[in-house]
Amino acid sequence: MNIIFRFLLFLAFCITSCKNQDTCTCSNAWEGQFLYYPGDRVSYHDTCWIAVGQGRDIKPGPWLVNGNDIWEICELD
Repeated sequence: MNIIFRFLLFLAFCITSCKNQDTCTCSNAWEGQFLYYPGDRVSYHDTCWIAVGQGRDIKPGPWLVNGNDIWEICELD
């Protein structure tokens, strides 16, 4: 019985962890000097952005405007 309980607890933790990865929580503000990687999330002008490419010093904004080939609006919430 104890093993089943531990397994179910572990399974619940894994499911919760996976769901957390699919959210667009942006707790960090965008900073130009950082190197961002795909999947990184930032807040810029009250909008949550997700990196779809790697780069530095590219301001989040509309796709392919002002050199932006890194950021897209994060809409998973």
